[in-house]
Amino acid sequence: MAASTAFSLGAVVFPATDSLLATLGIDVEARGLDCLGIVTEERTNKAKVYFPGLDLNVWLDHDELRDVGFEYGRGNQDFSSLHPEGHPELGDHPAWLGQWWIAQLSPIEILETQSGEIGYLWSREDGPLANHFTGEPLTKVFKLSLAIEELDLAQWKGLEDQRSESLALVRFLPAGMHKLEIQLFLRT
Repeated sequence: MAASTAFSLGAVVFPATDSLLATLGIDVEARGLDCLGIVTEERTNKAKVYFPGLDLNVWLDHDELRDVGFEYGRGNQDFSSLHPEGHPELGDHPAWLGQWWIAQLSPIEILETQSGEIGYLWSREDGPLANHFTGEPLTKVFKLSLAIEELDLAQWKGLEDQRSESLALVRFLPAGMHKLEIQLFLRT
């Protein structure tokens, strides 16, 4: 893959078949959509990417990644099967759901990403899950924790109305001075 410029926080990316993932024994072609990732941190020549389908956080060089939205937007047909505009069902893929919430909430930082059963991801320090969630503890979710500076209640209600079907659970927590942590447990 050709070298790329910096990736934005929340960009949906796809790795090269010969990237570090291959070194880790992951066959990118065979795993397909499991290898759609979301950029959670950015450095000069590297991006930290979370792959919800693999439950893997890893730093990758920019030249090992392609921004799916950018490539699709410039007409690269190799990426049309990875973009929700051509395949609406992909809008429910955890990477695209995460990208949507990140774009709407403009976080200053992504604090945590995990995939799995909500009962497993729930911190017992926060009390019984049943006090916060009425669904099954085996419900599969993508946990996305974001640090934001402020949240307008009317804006939140609008976002919640648009994507309520994807929200299994939401928590609002203090996250230090002038920050709020939003924990989104998104159904997968």
